[in-house]
Amino acid sequence: MLSDIICIILAIYAILSPFWLIKAVKFGVSLANKPEEAAKEPFIALPKKKKTVEPDLSKEEQKIIDILANVDVFDGTSIGQKEIK
Repeated sequence: MLSDIICIILAIYAILSPFWLIKAVKFGVSLANKPEEAAKEPFIALPKKKKTVEPDLSKEEQKIIDILANVDVFDGTSIGQKEIK
C-alpha cells in the first residue's frame, strides 16, 4: 500500500520534472537577455525593515545608559569607553 503511493508520487515527479526544468531555463534566459524587464517585479518580496524610534531621554537617563555601556565594554583599558561628564 505504502509502496504504491510512493511509486505514484515518483511517477508524477518524473513526469513533471522536465517541465519545471524548462520553465527554470526560460526564466534564466529572460534574466540574461533583458535584466531590466525581469527586475521590474521582484521575484521574492523581502520584508521591510521597521524604523526604530529613538526615545527622548533626559540627561540623567542618558548618563546612566552611557555608564552601563562603559561597564559592558570595559576590558581593563580605556579603549571604547565614553566620556562621562
